[in-house]
Amino acid sequence: MMRRQEYFRKAFLIFFCFLSLILSFGLVKTAQAATTSSDFNDGITDWQQTDHNDIGLKKIGGNLSIGYAFGLAQNTSGNVAKMDDPTITSDSQGGQSNSYFSKFNVFLSDNNKYISSVAQSGYTASNPLTAARSVSLSSLDFAIVPEKDSSGPLAGVSNASYSILLNKLTNKKYYFGKDANENKAFKIVGDFNRESSGTNNPGTYTLKVELLLRVSPTNAPVIQREMYVKNATSSTQKFGVLFGEDTALNISGSSYADRVTIKDMDDKSGMSIQNGDYKLFINNQLPDGPTSYAAQPFSSSMMNWLSGFSPANFAGSGAESKTYANNTILSNVDSSYTQKWPYTTLAAGDTAHFATAIGVTKDPYAVPIPSKTYTNETRSDGTNRVGDKLKFNLKMLNKGYGSSWSFDELQDRIPDGLQIDPNSIKMNTPLSSNVSINPASYDSLTKTLTINPESTINDAQSATVTFEATITHDASGLTLNNTAYFTGKDVGTTTTSESQKFNASVNIPVEKSSFTYNFTNLVENETNGEKNYAESTKAKAGDIVNYQTKFTVNSNSKDSLVSGGYMKNPLPNGLQIVSAKMTGPDGNTYSIGTNVDSQGLKAITPGESVTMDVKAKVTKASAGIISSTATITGTTSSGASPGDIVSNTATVNVTDVVGFTETPSLINFGSINFTGQQETLKNVATTGQLIANHPTDNNYTVSVAYDNDASTQMKNSAGDTLSPTSDGLMFIRSRTSSPDDKGTWTPITPSGTPIQTGTFNGTQNLTNYIGVGDWKLNINSNTKPGTYNGTLTWSMADSI
Repeated sequence: MMRRQEYFRKAFLIFFCFLSLILSFGLVKTAQAATTSSDFNDGITDWQQTDHNDIGLKKIGGNLSIGYAFGLAQNTSGNVAKMDDPTITSDSQGGQSNSYFSKFNVFLSDNNKYISSVAQSGYTASNPLTAARSVSLSSLDFAIVPEKDSSGPLAGVSNASYSILLNKLTNKKYYFGKDANENKAFKIVGDFNRESSGTNNPGTYTLKVELLLRVSPTNAPVIQREMYVKNATSSTQKFGVLFGEDTALNISGSSYADRVTIKDMDDKSGMSIQNGDYKLFINNQLPDGPTSYAAQPFSSSMMNWLSGFSPANFAGSGAESKTYANNTILSNVDSSYTQKWPYTTLAAGDTAHFATAIGVTKDPYAVPIPSKTYTNETRSDGTNRVGDKLKFNLKMLNKGYGSSWSFDELQDRIPDGLQIDPNSIKMNTPLSSNVSINPASYDSLTKTLTINPESTINDAQSATVTFEATITHDASGLTLNNTAYFTGKDVGTTTTSESQKFNASVNIPVEKSSFTYNFTNLVENETNGEKNYAESTKAKAGDIVNYQTKFTVNSNSKDSLVSGGYMKNPLPNGLQIVSAKMTGPDGNTYSIGTNVDSQGLKAITPGESVTMDVKAKVTKASAGIISSTATITGTTSSGASPGDIVSNTATVNVTDVVGFTETPSLINFGSINFTGQQETLKNVATTGQLIANHPTDNNYTVSVAYDNDASTQMKNSAGDTLSPTSDGLMFIRSRTSSPDDKGTWTPITPSGTPIQTGTFNGTQNLTNYIGVGDWKLNINSNTKPGTYNGTLTWSMADSI
């Protein structure tokens, strides 16, 4: 028996429109590097040495994987195979435009068929040595050049003179291991020794080199080609680094595979190639990635790998200097590309790192690529200091081909040393911009931000979340690591529906501060008889809560805070101030009435503190979180301005209320070309979350209703409404007991349709029940053009 009790109802918009017929809705041994196994810190610790190659495969979806290896990775039938290539540590050979052995090899495995990303030849040869020589033979891979800006000798950067492999990496050793995501990784290490000779003057170098192949640390199906260079001498060495490949994209043996068009990508992020059902992209935007890139025709007689730059030397600029639109053609003959990094000055004992990424996919598979970056909004000198405000950008980009990816969840645990501003969280999707996210999405106790974007990302589209955070005192002298997790699924294929999880990290080095302090903001519920302050408490409307905000200059601090600073502790909405008082550094306490927004401060020397005590009444009647932070501004005794010094966040959780903390604000059904025939649309985005607050022990159900009356029905600007088909108008995928259930399409009725036939218990985030593809709208043949908006109503009912 159910007793329907509508505790709380919230309305939200449903949207679609159309205009003029467009509805817009072998032998294994312990690893030893060239000199020692610890020459390079590449993040992988289980390296083992062997004398033959292996292949790695990273699944994209269905029977499609991106593969990677040093050396041969296909058999004479053109199928992906572990060939145990023994030439990978042989001294490389070649001529002006070709080089053999130890070559990077990235490919696509399509039902085990080998799809090349660069020019190959000779794989059908019965002689294994001939087949091994065919791997990526016309590609440059990494190269080192001595001069920054020469128009003479460097007008012809060739394989023979400047290739790392040909001139010259020796004493090569090959290793295999696994990364943190259990993906295979491979590397070749050796000694790079070159002496100046010939007309091109390739430079004189003594370096240690590691060539590395691995899956992107984000766990996305993207392969990184990397090089570590260590200066093991006692003198500084200077050089420029290039990476070049002769592109080809098709099944091995295709007569036209080598003549593919290279196109520029948005945001100067790299290049892409499409050929039939396949797509390849080169990504510049990764840690230690290239800053310049160009495409150029490949010449088999005398290939100049700088010919695509202007001027054609290492200092020349490439496509990054242009304002090309997405898919602008860079080269459309026998194409190749080159990437380069800023000119490097490497001090004795130092190591430099260079990385480039490549992805290959097939229509209609998605390739989701997450990233996390930050900018310092306080200073622009490249340093980070305590008190600085940082703006973080968390981005999920789809570089698939004819694909759609559903971005379902973003989770980011904020490290100690950063204080997030929960009111600064914004989201941008392909269908919405600058949407404010509920501050309650950030849990201050676990320091975790959880957002359910529920947005569909098609090819070249992205969704981003931004927020601001302040560097706090406990980050002084440290490097903070912040990792975000991105979850979703490929919704453009019938073979790939499992959830996929990726991650992106950023490191934040913070200078050591001579001004150290402790700044706390704590709260207790006086009405409930609490006697100890904490970072969080529970309350209900009418309760009295007490805040204690205390700022202390540490006794070992070199600097003090001089007179003239301010403490600011404004109360957020949902609280009404009763009284407040201050205790100064001299220990004297005095009333400040209700003025907590800005209080002047006397000098605070090491070992001294100042405290603000605030008594307030809870006025928030609905369930939710009340978050509060305090700030200190001022100048230190050394004359430095530490910016806004921010306390931790104190929270009051209004819990003794049954209702919805948040409901979605928009269900978007995207767009179609309407031909006057009955159509069925599924939603492509859901904006906002569905969070039910239910503090009692009773089980309950959650329902959604569409009344279709004058005040709630979907209408366009002309007043036209939507008439249902014989099956109904709007449907929801009603589950049985879990959001992972397949569900049943159920009409949404005026009396309410449950999102799950089973019951819920306790406070729940139910956003996974109402995401992308969980709503369906029938469009009748008599529908008029226009933009339609309407209202749905949520309700909650206890079971008995």
